[in-house]
Amino acid sequence: MAKAVATTDEKSTAVAAANTSAQVPAFMQANRTNKAKIGNTDSSDLIIPRVKLLQKISPEVDDHPGVAVEGQFWHTIAEQSLGSELRFVPLLINKSTVLWAPRGDDRGILARSSDNVNWDQGSENQEFEIQLKGQPKRKIYTRSSVAESGLAEFGSTVPGDKRSAPLASLTYTFLMVLLDFPELSPVAVINTRSAIRPAKLLQSKIDLRPAQHYGQVFKMFKTDEVGDEGPYNGYGYLADGYVSDEDQYHEFEAMYRHYSEGVAWRVNDDADEAPVSEGGPTGERPTGEKSSKY
Repeated sequence: MAKAVATTDEKSTAVAAANTSAQVPAFMQANRTNKAKIGNTDSSDLIIPRVKLLQKISPEVDDHPGVAVEGQFWHTIAEQSLGSELRFVPLLINKSTVLWAPRGDDRGILARSSDNVNWDQGSENQEFEIQLKGQPKRKIYTRSSVAESGLAEFGSTVPGDKRSAPLASLTYTFLMVLLDFPELSPVAVINTRSAIRPAKLLQSKIDLRPAQHYGQVFKMFKTDEVGDEGPYNGYGYLADGYVSDEDQYHEFEAMYRHYSEGVAWRVNDDADEAPVSEGGPTGERPTGEKSSKY
């Protein structure tokens, strides 16, 4: 079936319509502390929604024609386009090593190391059969540690080619509040492979500014990049002032402490727009450092 192509006006209308439908009537509004409890579940049962930058190959573009638009940010739980630029306040940053299944393989994440040293429980000493584009099927092994597996080393994607990308990718997960979409927050943004450099630059910008990170405002936007497989959409970050409302500042501080002080939370990251693919854009390899949080 042919894919529908939306005009610029249609794209803007779709985003505006989605934003309007997400608004809660004033008489129904409630903040997260006084909402009625729906059952006996807690935060460990919740999945933090992702915001992902859609690529031409993103399945959402085909699944939601005219609404999910390549080059725009997509909310995975609300299934809503958020446009091509977002203002946000960072709450937390987690660093991990993730072994993704190859592109086109629906297994998603095969293994993860939360500390970039040892594979998480259930991910260690595992055997996986994979097949990358243009390569025969082969088996890979996680062993007990990331270093022992060799999967985070350059040359592990294409055997014999030391310049090929690591199979396991250094991955930054940002937990953030979207200032223009507070009702859809908090959300997680995953930066891996070609997005590692902008992720590190964002962390440097946060560290440089003379204020708590949960009082800093940034813009996240699409950049036009070109890799070995052709053009793709990249992540860009710019400082955009500070939180000016004191009550809002304290609300963000409370959210930061809620999620940083041992509260269990999971990210909806079972499928990503950047699984390993031979010849695709690559990032930097993990260094074995401990995971960091803000």
